[in-house]
Amino acid sequence: MFVKSATPNNGFSTSLRRLLASMLLITPCAATADNHRPSAGEYEVTTVSNFNDVPVTMTTTNCVSKEDLDQDPAKIFADSAASEDCKLESFEMAEGTMSMHMVCAADDGSIIMHTEGAYTASSYSMNSTITISAGGTEISTEASVQGTRIGDC
Repeated sequence: MFVKSATPNNGFSTSLRRLLASMLLITPCAATADNHRPSAGEYEVTTVSNFNDVPVTMTTTNCVSKEDLDQDPAKIFADSAASEDCKLESFEMAEGTMSMHMVCAADDGSIIMHTEGAYTASSYSMNSTITISAGGTEISTEASVQGTRIGDC
């Protein structure tokens, strides 16, 4: 997903790629029981990021089942975070909006991600600010994710 790592330490770019990739897959699954709940189906997901002044756009598709949507969204994000040496420090999702704050440990520093987003029955969008600290250097970048239901799986 990213062309260059933030530092010569490849652990950061690998951790960040895995973290963002997992968010792409689980965001439409993280539904609540409110009226804005996403629908099951196939979603086209476009991610736009600018890392080290290199813009990157990636488009993927993923299938979201009713069973996926029945899961607890906070647990999905917390489990995903834990699998990447991260801690989900806050998570809120209701009435068509979501917000989360996650901190990840990576070799000689940390990755901090703050995400705000919105969702409807057929789409979602998220904007993330990501701060990477390593070896006395700090780099911030932003990523946006847009998902649109394109049909049945």
